[in-house]
Amino acid sequence: MLRSQSPLDLPKETDNLPSIHFLRGIAALVVCVMHLNGEAHKMLPQPLNVKTWISGVDIFFVISGFIMIYTNDKGFGSLESSITFMFRRLIRIVPMYWLFTSLMVASIILFPRLLHTAQFSYWHLVLSLLFIPHISPDTSHDIHPILSLGWTLNYEVLLSRL
Repeated sequence: MLRSQSPLDLPKETDNLPSIHFLRGIAALVVCVMHLNGEAHKMLPQPLNVKTWISGVDIFFVISGFIMIYTNDKGFGSLESSITFMFRRLIRIVPMYWLFTSLMVASIILFPRLLHTAQFSYWHLVLSLLFIPHISPDTSHDIHPILSLGWTLNYEVLLSRL
């Protein structure tokens, strides 16, 4: 008996790319080290050289783009495929983003001296959780959410609305 495929089931094609997934994982770790280094300069006397680690961002995004196209090749460009892709992306990313945004809020409230630029405000939290680009109330006055790395998600959501 055949069972219908749930929209949450991952396509089988991804099983054929272990080396690409391995490289993507390494790139993701490199990106994490780079971002941790950005905060470490406030706590460590000699942070890592960022220029060494920045290439991980490029590698990660190129591989992620390839995987998105590769796994959606049969339905690429169709409305149904686009909706399924966005639904999967939302349920995979939003809960984690909200969790880490909450941890950032807790850090701002509990350890304000360690986070020199981050500031908390309710409107900043609401706009951040809704992926609405806005000027941050922190000392940078840049356009980013409370969890500043979430700017890429704001950008992605903004583009999906166009």
